[in-house]
Amino acid sequence: RRTSHRLHLTIQLHAAQANLLTNILYTKLAVGEILLDDGMQLLEELLVTIFQMRFRNFLLSLLGTLEKTLQKVSAMGYKNVHCSKLGSIESERLRDLLQANHLKCVVTHANADQLFNDLPEVIRMHRTIGCENVGLSIMPEKYRGSLEGLRALIADLKPILAQLQDAGLKFHYHNHDVEFIRVGNQTLLDILLSELPDAQLLLCAFWAQDGGADSVEIIRRYGERINFIHVKDMVYKKGLIEVGQGRTMAPVLDGNMNYPAILEACRREKAIQCVIVEQDICEEDPFICLEKGLHNLEAWRDGRK
Repeated sequence: RRTSHRLHLTIQLHAAQANLLTNILYTKLAVGEILLDDGMQLLEELLVTIFQMRFRNFLLSLLGTLEKTLQKVSAMGYKNVHCSKLGSIESERLRDLLQANHLKCVVTHANADQLFNDLPEVIRMHRTIGCENVGLSIMPEKYRGSLEGLRALIADLKPILAQLQDAGLKFHYHNHDVEFIRVGNQTLLDILLSELPDAQLLLCAFWAQDGGADSVEIIRRYGERINFIHVKDMVYKKGLIEVGQGRTMAPVLDGNMNYPAILEACRREKAIQCVIVEQDICEEDPFICLEKGLHNLEAWRDGRK
């Protein structure tokens, strides 16, 4: 039995940071949800998110403020928001803006400095905006490149995870390529997930492939610990002749990655709630990339792609 089709849209926002040389507003847009039917995972509704989509000066001039951005995406039909490193915006102000635009924050990427040094404020913020999923968007640089660095990260994360769990919040680790350094027959990501059994994996398929890994195999192995997956495609820029210099990002299902297989793997895993279209480099207007990603996923869902 399949439920009637509805389409819900979500946006994730990165606030512009005052110390940036250029004002960049990062946003994340998403659509829908994955439903369960008689114990089986179904992609009845797609959660499609544009993550770290870079709204440079021209787009900031167009939209003006975070409030206007929320109004715009709400008017487009978006229902949920993934907030990421929103900087100095007050939690109460963010909550009020979300409520005013009928938007809900479903997951965040907490500021790493706050996560490690002011966890009570991170917990307060999540409680204020009504979001139970706390993400770490990237491994801080001081931990990268070695098993010793990873061990230090794990040691620093263990008390954080314990406090988040006590507060009723879940921790989601978001991978890039640096987690796929091999140590014997394991990767750093394998070791991190083994030694942090309460951590969830927010899988990025693009960065996993960039690190030489197979997202389908990662989903098969860790699917019960994945609630969200980022999907952005990989292409090679036209006209470049230098080997290894042309890799860039594209809307999901417009590139060379095997997303039909990845999405089928997602559909089989009951724990996966959201398929997130992530595109932090856009070769055209970010809203066009959003539309392409959404239309491509709808076409895949309906068997047209």
